[in-house]
Amino acid sequence: MVSGRVLLGAMVAGVSGAVLVAAVVLARGGQSELVTLEQFQDEGGVAYVRTEFFMRQSGTIGALGPQVLEAWYRNEGGGVEVILANHTLDGVLLGRGRGSQDDIESETVEDGLVVAWPRPTRYGTTTPGDMSAEDLAEIVALMREQGLEQVASLRDGTLRFVGVYPPPAAGTTPTPGHPAYPSDLDVVTVEQEWLFGPSLGQQRIRFQAILEDGSRVLIASRRHDYALLPLSEWDAIEELVWGS
Repeated sequence: MVSGRVLLGAMVAGVSGAVLVAAVVLARGGQSELVTLEQFQDEGGVAYVRTEFFMRQSGTIGALGPQVLEAWYRNEGGGVEVILANHTLDGVLLGRGRGSQDDIESETVEDGLVVAWPRPTRYGTTTPGDMSAEDLAEIVALMREQGLEQVASLRDGTLRFVGVYPPPAAGTTPTPGHPAYPSDLDVVTVEQEWLFGPSLGQQRIRFQAILEDGSRVLIASRRHDYALLPLSEWDAIEELVWGS
């Protein structure tokens, strides 16, 4: 089993990447109580990303999840500060971290501390509405950079992108964003699938192993929700994660 300390360190790069993808999501409007992307960049604010994740056990590699990683990024002109919290779906804190994107202080929490974590709706998750041609072009370009192509969208309006997920380099720590190829299955290849909700406020990523008999096995998944918050939220966030 990967510890909370190792998981927080390994996942911070993946969550940072999610924030970059979220720029497309957050740039187009938003609810009135949220800061805009322009305000966040020019005046400061807090970018919030909630990631619900799962990783299947494979050989000696332990399973993860379903769990949640909460990440808050404060931009106040002097660099970006980060607070992270890893917990179970029922709120038990497993690990936490804070610092800069390049230097995270993290610790595993083992006392069964239960925290009332905010839901995305508590923050009024950004829902920019209908997707413009410019939105779609930006998302397609981002996906192509990662080797994915758009396929037929789902009936509910969700955009779907699919591509081959190459085996990670030897010695890489497996995470739900970069899972290892299963060693206990007869794998032909692994497919990665990115789904963008019709409101652009959600993003889901799935990794499925395609086996020699043609069947598929889910080996890892992530779901991201986003919001931009005012700087006034920061002290309460720090107290929530580090106050006990």
